[in-house]
Amino acid sequence: MAVRQCAASGQFGPPITIPSNPSMGWMASAEQYAQIESLIRQITGAAGVPPICLDLLAWDHAHD
Repeated sequence: MAVRQCAASGQFGPPITIPSNPSMGWMASAEQYAQIESLIRQITGAAGVPPICLDLLAWDHAHD
């Protein structure tokens, strides 16, 4: 949810609309994938953590 909100805000580049329950099938192109990857790198860079930390946080949240 936090990544979706950051994407929509435009704070880290052009606004991106991410569905509430996205899957890899939602990715329409390599360019869209690169845009999401860049967003994640910018978010984690602003937080001062490596991108894998966001993956771990999302995994833990989904499996509580």
